[in-house]
Amino acid sequence: MNIHLTTFAALLAALSFSSAAYAQEDSLERALAQYNSGLTAPMASAGVSVTGDARVRNVMASFDNIVDVDVRTRLNFDFNINDHAQAFIQFTGNSNWGSKLTLDPLTDTNSTFNGADNNNNGELSQVWVETVNALGDGGTARIGASYYTFGSGRLLGTDEWDGHPQGFEGVWYSNEHDGFALEGFYMSMVEGGVLQSDIDLIGVTVDYSLDLSESSKIALSPFWLRKSGDMGTDASHDDWRGLGLNGLFLGFDCDFEMAWYEAYGADSAMAWAFDTAFDLEILEEVGLGSLVTIAFSDTEDGFEVITSSSTGRTINQRHNAAGLSDTMTGGLWGSGKASTMSLGFTFTPLDGYNGGISMHDITMGGVDYSEFDITLETTLGGGLKAMGGLSMVDRDGSSELDETIYAVLSMDF
Repeated sequence: MNIHLTTFAALLAALSFSSAAYAQEDSLERALAQYNSGLTAPMASAGVSVTGDARVRNVMASFDNIVDVDVRTRLNFDFNINDHAQAFIQFTGNSNWGSKLTLDPLTDTNSTFNGADNNNNGELSQVWVETVNALGDGGTARIGASYYTFGSGRLLGTDEWDGHPQGFEGVWYSNEHDGFALEGFYMSMVEGGVLQSDIDLIGVTVDYSLDLSESSKIALSPFWLRKSGDMGTDASHDDWRGLGLNGLFLGFDCDFEMAWYEAYGADSAMAWAFDTAFDLEILEEVGLGSLVTIAFSDTEDGFEVITSSSTGRTINQRHNAAGLSDTMTGGLWGSGKASTMSLGFTFTPLDGYNGGISMHDITMGGVDYSEFDITLETTLGGGLKAMGGLSMVDRDGSSELDETIYAVLSMDF
């Protein structure tokens, strides 16, 4: 009897302990859930869209018989937080085989190809948050790491041709009121995923539209850009001041820009660029498109643009600045003392195919170049975009043409 009572008591105690344990576990789970609720990100986004793009590119150059292939893939996450805010995150991966080199006209030696970059498995290339009317003035503010192009991109900008387009980290603000558009920023360069905090960039642009007549509508764009704190010398700085004019003038699409560069304690140097486009219907009768483009540029000795401290490349839009071959490795304004003249035509050989023919005359450092380019692009099945390009450069003193062939396949998803 005592044995049975003892067993029953033990069983009762075990059940009681088990019930208490379950109760404690349940209370612990509730407590943890309440605690973690303050640590969990709220589901505030009205929607999230996922997009991306992939590109494979092959470059063949007769100079030194070089072949270069690279593949770039980007994945984008766009968060629509609310009617006045959004966030953006982008991952970029790039693989590169080979090393295409181009001839440096000043040293007559090889220089690194603009589009070649080191391999990576997909680094965080952009992450920013943007708000509208945060200060109650209707302006737009962005903070984080982002691609950015200052004005025309000749001085400073992100070149999409690169395997790893240049990113910047900082704060941007823009506002538009009564025909005036103001944009300003304070940022630093991000190179290879590393913030270059010793290089500060500050800039302001103002756009104002003028309607002169039905055939003349011009936008004035004065700007100022400063680079300071380079290599720890906080007292030194470089300044760029300039003015852009673009729009419709007497029925022609025109773009004119001039800038003055002034290093700390040095005299200023000037650069300018002009291009126009117009329709010439007579060209359609010979199988060409109607669009004609004409461009000129000139850069004084001593004019410089911002250069990457890690790669040595200029931080601007460089590809096809004056020719598909990228003979001007630093773009129009970053290749030293130079002048250019260009003429281009469009053509449509078949339905769904668009092409271009262009001729360029380039003088850099006393060396003359003549370049002929032809491009053809179309969209294949499934939305796959294809582009091919051939560039032939005749350099004074050279016995043969330097040829560059591009083949690019890309897909947006």
